[in-house]
Amino acid sequence: MIGFLKAVLIGVAVYYVIGFISRLLAPFFIRMFIRKVSRKFEEQMNRRTQNQNSKKYKTRQKGKTIVEYEDDEKEKKKDYGGDYVDFEELEK
Repeated sequence: MIGFLKAVLIGVAVYYVIGFISRLLAPFFIRMFIRKVSRKFEEQMNRRTQNQNSKKYKTRQKGKTIVEYEDDEKEKKKDYGGDYVDFEELEK
């Protein structure tokens, strides 16, 4: 009986200690997580803007004339999936 009571008290003590420690450490871990996510977000946005700026226009030199044109290859490769099917209503 005393062993059982001792185990229950130890379990309750461990539960409260873990709860207390998690309240102290949770803000620290949340701040770390938010910083990490915001850093990744900024890196992705920087990469996206750099790719858009660098790939918006391509240049070709023909003699002394420089021709700049927009890269429409991405728009040509888009596949919107399947053909349009015109359905007809059935009469009952």
